[in-house]
Amino acid sequence: LTGKTARRISRFHPSVPLFAATPDPVVLRQLNVSYGVRPVLVRAKNRLTFIRAALKQLMQRKLVRRGMPLIIVAGEPWGQPGTSNAVEVRTI
Repeated sequence: LTGKTARRISRFHPSVPLFAATPDPVVLRQLNVSYGVRPVLVRAKNRLTFIRAALKQLMQRKLVRRGMPLIIVAGEPWGQPGTSNAVEVRTI
């Protein structure tokens, strides 16, 4: 939500795309200058709908496609900054 996790990961200059979803337009603009980060603006009420909305946007922009593996980093309880404590590996 705040972009902090995406900025921390981008410091390692990953060789794979790094997507970051945020509901905050200010954070979206800030993430544009982080190495390799492609931010998307997403508004949702909970973590599940937030992730679905982010994936939908990424697919519409043709940045990801079916069959691609993804690693999702999120936090619980959802909506609280500083709680990146969940990692999910999935295939779209």
